Amino acid sequence: MRMQLNEAVSKRLTELLSERHMTQYQLFMKSGVPKSTIGNVINCSYESVKLPGYTEAYKPEFSSTATDFRVILKNVNYIMCGASAHDTAHDAAHDTSVISKQNLLLEFCADPKSRDEMQAYIDVSSRSHFSKYYLKPLLSSGKLEMMFPDKPKSKNQKYTTVHSK
Repeated sequence: MRMQLNEAVSKRLTELLSERHMTQYQLFMKSGVPKSTIGNVINCSYESVKLPGYTEAYKPEFSSTATDFRVILKNVNYIMCGASAHDTAHDAAHDTSVISKQNLLLEFCADPKSRDEMQAYIDVSSRSHFSKYYLKPLLSSGKLEMMFPDKPKSKNQKYTTVHSK
C-alpha cells in the first residue's frame, strides 16, 4: 500500500511530537509555524497534488537527524532574474546537495573532527567553498561548535555536533 505524501508527513510529524513529548502548541511556539498549518499537516486536511511544472528535479527531499525532521519542497515557479529554468534546477539541486552534506557532517561530527577530516568525508576539496557552504552556516546556526572557540584559527581546532538537551 502506497502512502500519500501528506499521510507520510503527518505520520512522521506525529511520531516526532510523541518522541519529544511535545504538543502542537509547543511546536508552534518553537518553530513559528502557524497552529492551523500544524493541525492541517497532522490531520491530513489538505490534498497531495502534483504541481504544474513538477519534474523529478523538484521532488521533495526528506532528511532527519537526532534533532530535526525536514521536508524540502522546491518552488517550481521560481526563476531568478536572467536565469534559465536549467540554471534554477541546477541551483535547487546544489542547495539540496549542500543540505544533505551538512546533515552528513552533523552525524560525522558526533565525535570531534578536524576541518580536513570533515572536508574529506564529504569530498569537498576547496577550503573556501567548504567554509562558505558548510562550516560557517553550521557554526552560525549553532548546530556545530568549535572545541577551542577562543582560538578559531588553531591548527588543533576540531568541531563537534551540538546535541540538544
